[in-house]
Amino acid sequence: MGVRCFSQTNATELVWHHKNSVGISVFPFILELVAVLVGVIVILNKYTSIRKQPIFYYVSVVVGWYLALAILILMPTDISMAWWEKCICDTFHATNSTSIDACPQLKPWNYVDSDILVYTFTSVYWIIFFGTWLIYPICQSWVSSAEFTIGGRIKAVLRENAIFYGIAGVFGLIGVLILFFTTANRQLGNTVGLAMTLANNWGLFLLVCLLGVGIVEVPRAYWRRSNVDLQLRYYEYTVGQLYGEYKKSHENLQGYFAGNSLL
Repeated sequence: MGVRCFSQTNATELVWHHKNSVGISVFPFILELVAVLVGVIVILNKYTSIRKQPIFYYVSVVVGWYLALAILILMPTDISMAWWEKCICDTFHATNSTSIDACPQLKPWNYVDSDILVYTFTSVYWIIFFGTWLIYPICQSWVSSAEFTIGGRIKAVLRENAIFYGIAGVFGLIGVLILFFTTANRQLGNTVGLAMTLANNWGLFLLVCLLGVGIVEVPRAYWRRSNVDLQLRYYEYTVGQLYGEYKKSHENLQGYFAGNSLL
């Protein structure tokens, strides 16, 4: 707890530790997190309502949005705390002053103890990790399944996720084998780090692909919409396709009514 200052020559050597509370309430930090939760609920209510959806679906969406947007609070808080504690430690190394009021201009208004912030970051990260890679894919397959029985839905979930988890398992096994045969210090922490690395690489890969497509497709879509002649030709082509589908559906419907009338 408190502010820690390490040696300038040895980053692991603790030279001063202010163990007591810095005297700043955690209420502003909690208020920010509550504000994010309220904002998520307000935005979600613009598209749906808890009265129109099962409570499980509504809560799962709120939790997913909230944990993702909570980073917008945790990251600036972490950066402002790091700058303030660095200023205090620099003052300590320069003047040997043990006062935590050395840098009042950098003191964050929403300061929270670094240990609390670490626990919060860790909890949010691992909840998002297991939610992204395990819980939400299974829930999505369960909801979108057209099966009417629980057994059928379970089979559909396993079938839809088998390919993805199979590929992820193969890459994970290859990484574990590489760690096992190339490192002398075989600890569980290395495997956890491997899982985090693979997850981050997959996320960055998707981000690069989607961002690259978006940078090209979004401006091009608006550019095409500004061309009236091009839009007219596109709608004429679409109308032709829709009319063909309409005629086919109309014939199928007539055949259905004719079959029922014979019965």
